[in-house]
Amino acid sequence: MFKVYIKDKMVWLDDKPIPLLSGEVHYWRLAPESWEKILKKVKELGLEIVSTYICWQFHEIRPGIYDFTGETDPRRNLKAFLELLSGMEFYIIIRPGPYIYAEWINFGVPERLVCYHRLHPEFKSEASHWIKGVSEFLKPYLATNGGRIILLQVDNEIHPFINFYGEQIGLGNTPGLFQEFLEKRYRNITNLNKLWNTDYANFSEVRAFNDSSKVDCKRIDIVRFLLWYTKEVAKWNEQIYRQCGVDIPLYFNVDAIGVQPWPALEKIGDISAPDYYPTNEFEGRVDEHRHFLFSIRYLSSYSRLPFIAELESGIWHGWHYKTGALNPNHYRLMCLSALLCGAVGWNWYMLVNRDNWYMSPINEWGIERSELFPVFRQLVEIFKKIRPANLKRCCDIGVAIDFLQQAVCNRQEEITSGLYAGGHFLKALYQTGIDFEFFDLNYTECNKPVLFYAGEEWLSYEYQQKILEYIRNGGHFVIIGKQLIKDDNLQEQNIIGVPSLEGIIGYELSPRRISLQLDDKEILTRSPYIYYFREVPGKPITAKFINTTPWFTNLPEGSTYIIGYTQEIEKGRLTFIGVKPEPEIIINLLKVLGVNIYCRCEKEDIHSALFKGDKCYYLIAVNNNDQPTSVCFNINLQIDGRYRVTDLISKKTDIFDSGQQNIIFWHINKKDGIVLEIKAEGE
Repeated sequence: MFKVYIKDKMVWLDDKPIPLLSGEVHYWRLAPESWEKILKKVKELGLEIVSTYICWQFHEIRPGIYDFTGETDPRRNLKAFLELLSGMEFYIIIRPGPYIYAEWINFGVPERLVCYHRLHPEFKSEASHWIKGVSEFLKPYLATNGGRIILLQVDNEIHPFINFYGEQIGLGNTPGLFQEFLEKRYRNITNLNKLWNTDYANFSEVRAFNDSSKVDCKRIDIVRFLLWYTKEVAKWNEQIYRQCGVDIPLYFNVDAIGVQPWPALEKIGDISAPDYYPTNEFEGRVDEHRHFLFSIRYLSSYSRLPFIAELESGIWHGWHYKTGALNPNHYRLMCLSALLCGAVGWNWYMLVNRDNWYMSPINEWGIERSELFPVFRQLVEIFKKIRPANLKRCCDIGVAIDFLQQAVCNRQEEITSGLYAGGHFLKALYQTGIDFEFFDLNYTECNKPVLFYAGEEWLSYEYQQKILEYIRNGGHFVIIGKQLIKDDNLQEQNIIGVPSLEGIIGYELSPRRISLQLDDKEILTRSPYIYYFREVPGKPITAKFINTTPWFTNLPEGSTYIIGYTQEIEKGRLTFIGVKPEPEIIINLLKVLGVNIYCRCEKEDIHSALFKGDKCYYLIAVNNNDQPTSVCFNINLQIDGRYRVTDLISKKTDIFDSGQQNIIFWHINKKDGIVLEIKAEGE
């Protein structure tokens, strides 16, 4: 009997910590006589945790009657599979739905119920019966009862499925939950009409207008409703599982930022964790690597245990045309990118081939795939060596982000979604290669000396108040290229007090060279526009356009404009710069402010982070270029004298001296990564 809980970014059984690194094995899609051979191969990889779905549709032999012991089909013998896992001393993550998706008919829900959305009374009635039945079966196997199950996933990627159920939930011609949601929000139809610019007589007349190409109050309210719907489904599921006696940590998995409120779900359960399936070497979609890095950083910003619920291991039928063949260095690039951004664990999905799934490191007969199995074993060894949950990130740079903004601005491309609000700033930030941490002030407080804003011109009144509080308490808040002047109802709201513009010069499609003066430092950059002021409340930041046209030799110098300022506000400061964000502005501003950049390589598409362990540092870096390269890392270490650097992948070792320069020279293969252990010589 154990108490199972989450602390210090790990699952704990009483006083025993369990780092969360696992692999998915679907027992009912594999021959039972192969289970043991397959699990021995999982052991060879070094994994100690196995995850599996339990399929409602497959285990239900008649409505409300379930076979978990294999009486009707040996593949239904969940009892035997759990006992085999327990006998082999695996810990278990269990995922009983109700939905599982998993390329299974009707996403794992019995056919008679797929006509109902998740909050429909008929669906909830039968789903509660399933949850009660599967929970009763699982109880003896829970770690709290002496078993090996340490985590249970509630439902799966909870989604309103607008294409199927939009009419039922009020997003079509028939009023429903959407209209009820709006009535609770606005109370009076006059309030809605004022913001929507409509003239409805009552809430039942309201119809959804979901134009994702523009942001207005209608679009924001629809996104609010979708996020509300997901939370309601999550609350209901969590409540039923708890009522059924499931007393181990519960978690939700998520994929689409536009419909699933990641941090809010963690407040309902114990963990909220995303699913990721990149294309090979992140080559298939524009900005794919950036979106992956930033999404994991966002996960790390709110989660008590930054865990990736499904991390690509092979791919499902159909999507393999998009991803291409997944090669060994792709997995290193992906997994090291996740560690670099603060992930402390993941579940490889699928670790073992099965129907509708290809290219896993272990096939359905328990035979390893020779080119993939070694790299998975290598990654497990590195994970166990560095113990990511115990590492402390060396970083003084924060970036403010708001989930509602990201959900509203999200443009879902096929099945992937990224961070789009504040897009110009986020792209420039990615190009700098600097390490940073996201902060969503709705859920976390920023403890960094500088906090950049990555968002739009609108933000809730409450969030703006938290920014002002951060400044007053001694922080330095920086806005580049966006005016923060509206609330989340798109009404004028300027809490931090950016003054009115005198004007805007430029054209979006015509960037021009600009000389920007920041303190005594000149920064040359390009911008399609400048915001300029007549007067500012603090120390002015100026800029002027530079003539770069070779055909004119005697053009007059451009006028100097006040394009921003730094203002003292109680203990802290606010800096506004009214040009398009560019990497050189961010880097030079950090230098002017004297902010520590603990680890950085100046080469494009090299991303790195420095972590402090018990008696050493770890530098994790990835190369997203198509060419191998030798790189120079500028690092800031608290090590005096000589230090030894060991590459945990190649095993190469070298000696450097902090008395000369804190610089490490190393080689990184194309589309690959490295993990360097840095120790004072003699340690």
